[in-house]
Amino acid sequence: MARQVNRGEIGTLESFSVGLLDDRDVMAVISFARSIEDFICGEWRHEGISMSAHQARALAQALLLAAQTADMGPTPTAVCS
Repeated sequence: MARQVNRGEIGTLESFSVGLLDDRDVMAVISFARSIEDFICGEWRHEGISMSAHQARALAQALLLAAQTADMGPTPTAVCS
């Protein structure tokens, strides 16, 4: 079951880098601020995660779909609410 996320718990991405880990897994390092206060003060966290090539492709596709949807703007129901 997915955990509910409070918008106040969502960090802000500052930067990211990707590469290979042991020439077979994908490694991503993201830098982010955990809160708006951290963002303003420039206090960034750096977290690394590794994933299989299959997981990396699935993540990339999901991010691309979400970005394309975000570019479309709010849904009609969101505008009318």
